[in-house]
Amino acid sequence: MAVKLRYLYSFWLKSKLNNAPPENLKNSTLIKTAIYYIWKKYKMIAHHVLFWLKADTTDDQKIAFRKGLQSLEHIETIKTIHIGTPAAIERTVVDTTYTFSLVLFFEDMAGHDVYQVHDVHEAFLDEFRPLFEKVVIYDAE
Repeated sequence: MAVKLRYLYSFWLKSKLNNAPPENLKNSTLIKTAIYYIWKKYKMIAHHVLFWLKADTTDDQKIAFRKGLQSLEHIETIKTIHIGTPAAIERTVVDTTYTFSLVLFFEDMAGHDVYQVHDVHEAFLDEFRPLFEKVVIYDAE
């Protein structure tokens, strides 16, 4: 899937930006474009989770949290995973107040449903839920 994502990004970049260098792109634009093209071509389920961690979360806890997010890639129904933090974008329409972003793609709703009750996902929630200040989820098909 990573190769397909790079191909789609390259195609989009060439057609929309007249071969502008990647550093001219904003990270959120790349993610949104990749989500759109993957969904359009493969009709996959996108599961985007934004995490706001509590203000007193330490750097060590944030490192552990990122590792916890990375552990989710071991769930067999996840086809693509992206873990990120807010990009340095200064536009009034861009929300950069969250701490971590997680974007997962599944082939279908059945794959998403497996993920929701998977032991790895449940273990992640059990360990890190105490750090959550706020969580917002967007699912798209």
